[in-house]
Amino acid sequence: MLYIRLHKEENSSIVFFQEVDMSKAKDKMLGRIHAKAAGWVFLPKDFLDLVGRGTVDKLLHQLAADGTIRRIMRGLYFQPRHSDLLKAQIGPTHDQIAQAVARKHRWTILPQGATAANMLGLSQQIPAKVAYLSTGPTKTFKSDQLQIEFRHAQPKELDFKQYESAMVVQAMRYMGKENIQPWMVARLREVLPEKVKRRLVADTRYATEWMFRLAQEIAEVNA
Repeated sequence: MLYIRLHKEENSSIVFFQEVDMSKAKDKMLGRIHAKAAGWVFLPKDFLDLVGRGTVDKLLHQLAADGTIRRIMRGLYFQPRHSDLLKAQIGPTHDQIAQAVARKHRWTILPQGATAANMLGLSQQIPAKVAYLSTGPTKTFKSDQLQIEFRHAQPKELDFKQYESAMVVQAMRYMGKENIQPWMVARLREVLPEKVKRRLVADTRYATEWMFRLAQEIAEVNA
């Protein structure tokens, strides 16, 4: 199927007619989607180097209508993947959705408090609303049963050299000094790469003393 797209050169009265092969355009877009890891949340702009915006929007609508992809919210989509282990279709995590929203709006974000603790495996309690600090405005996005709140933060709160360090600090502040358990330290030792643990010590050097000592304990280094 061919689709005729009008194109007008800037500062020109000449209108060009360009034929778009919708089948080839669809194959290109699906090729990119299939090449990504499961859970990839994509935006229309992720395909603008392949075809024009009008064609992208039309094909995304068609693919969502026939069930090939699913629409999360306006302008955000994902492709369901089947899990042999779970024997069910799986979709993106709340963090993958949040990161896509941030990418769409060009925000810098950071998991906050209970959300950071849950993502690091320090809390089994699933927050009713996942929350992120953001350089954007305070805003809540809803999709099915999921609510993601972005809370506007001061630039200094998001001025982190290492994303993982900032997540650990957020989680520990939420847990509180008196509630840090040995298993939590062991958990962070296990999940954080050595390079990240060393950077965590450097990033918390000028934080509160208990936070710095805790970072040293996680990295197993002496003062």
